[in-house]
Amino acid sequence: MMVFTRAVALLCLAITTYAQLPAEVTDLTTITGVNGTSVRYKTNELCETTPGVKSYSGYVDIADDKHLFFWFLESRNQPSSDPITLWLNGGPGADSLGGLLDGKTTLRNTRKTSS
Repeated sequence: MMVFTRAVALLCLAITTYAQLPAEVTDLTTITGVNGTSVRYKTNELCETTPGVKSYSGYVDIADDKHLFFWFLESRNQPSSDPITLWLNGGPGADSLGGLLDGKTTLRNTRKTSS
């Protein structure tokens, strides 16, 4: 009976974990970057409130099973001539989105959600 109870608990944990995974993104534009590297991205309006300013998020595919996530936020001033800043933080077991969204930044979520 103990083995059955553990198996059911493990199955419930696996189902709960799988249910929390985001849906696969299918509406990405793909371009070929430096050295044939595939870059998949989409435009988004999640955090930007300045009219005419664009932001992009996506993946740089460095191998068939390795993908680097990026979020590019265009300059609010003069995008064609302003320098680009690369935001890196996080570490083993941590991502950099926490620092981007909660750190010393002007980025704020503008999307209204209902609970």
